[in-house]
Amino acid sequence: MSILIKDVEIVGVRGKKSVYIEEGKIVEVGNPSVEADRVIRGDFILSPAFYNTHTHAAMTLLRGYGDDMDLQSWLTEKIWPREAKLKPEDVYWGTRLAALEMIRSGVVGFADMYFYVKEVARAVVDQGVRALISEGFIDLFDEEKRENEIKKVEKGLKALEDFPSERVRPSLGPHAVYTVSREGFEYIREKADETGYPIHIHLLETRVELEDFLKEHGVSPVKYLQEVGILRKGTIAAHSVHLTDDEIDVYSKLGVYPSHCPTSNMKLSVKGIMPAQRMVEKGVRVTLGTDGAASNNSLNMLQEMKFAALLAKGLSSPTNLPAEVVFRMATEWGAEALGFRAGKVEEGYDADLLLFKRRHVSFTPGFNSISDIVYSAGPSSLDTVICLGEVLMEEGVIPSEEEVIERTREVSYDLIER
Repeated sequence: MSILIKDVEIVGVRGKKSVYIEEGKIVEVGNPSVEADRVIRGDFILSPAFYNTHTHAAMTLLRGYGDDMDLQSWLTEKIWPREAKLKPEDVYWGTRLAALEMIRSGVVGFADMYFYVKEVARAVVDQGVRALISEGFIDLFDEEKRENEIKKVEKGLKALEDFPSERVRPSLGPHAVYTVSREGFEYIREKADETGYPIHIHLLETRVELEDFLKEHGVSPVKYLQEVGILRKGTIAAHSVHLTDDEIDVYSKLGVYPSHCPTSNMKLSVKGIMPAQRMVEKGVRVTLGTDGAASNNSLNMLQEMKFAALLAKGLSSPTNLPAEVVFRMATEWGAEALGFRAGKVEEGYDADLLLFKRRHVSFTPGFNSISDIVYSAGPSSLDTVICLGEVLMEEGVIPSEEEVIERTREVSYDLIER
């Protein structure tokens, strides 16, 4: 399938250009003189798509179920008891709803840490997006539980490796230092060494996590995870709020991708703000995540971009995290963290693209399209979403939306009543 997008304004580029797509790749940018199976015309702003580097997609099932609580109470009283009753079909529909919601704010790829990964992969492909998928590993320092978790991870990796789609990439998902034993982390490290799969972990989300770990171990979680081999090139470290300057240097040296989740962090009151500006200054590729819809409560990447920029400015200076940097966090750096050659409107890159309505109120008068995307755009300003050359949404319509919403609502209520 070939697509020619005619006469559009590309973000950050003056004048109008056309883009030719073939077999899921951007083949030519400029003024291609070709015929295509499909031609898209309109008064659009063309942007690279966005990437959500930390979420638990199927937690859409629990959106609004446990609000206005601290993190540990929220997990132990609301989330974990319900997750213990999850069935594979629940995860399938919850992930489809999440993917649908992400498409509406321009996200075509995400890093997921959850359960029943084969169902996650099936939902990803059925909704037309792409994902880095891991089975959440939580052994709670118990040997018997650890052995069961290892079996689940091995089974999940085999399912993902056998899954017949380039849209799915396997990864390893140790939950956090307060839920995984050293022996569990050592297993994850050995598996990463053996397979080359990236690691996705929660790290330094709350001050309590930091203080409790220091009291028990005498070293910071960053130093501990560095020693055990979990922090390495390509690791996605979600949250990364309570870091010292020396630990930021560790991230930079190793090539760790922090996933900044500003909305979830504010809602759960983690008593801190990721030092994203200092990270960027030290060469760290900061990315953006929504976390799950049970703690956000949306999966709106446009909202996440604005909050990331404003929180950084509120810390010290209005020049912190300018729009161009936040835009790269959501596009180029996010794609890089997920292992995709995407995030730019350039020849040879994957055709993950967005068409915003240039005549929408959010883009008027239209002095700076990147600034407009970061600070003023909302889902209503997005017309078309393309992933690997496949049109997922056009004129604001996603064909599967009504079915997914209706089925997920049924599944969610059934889960709560079990």
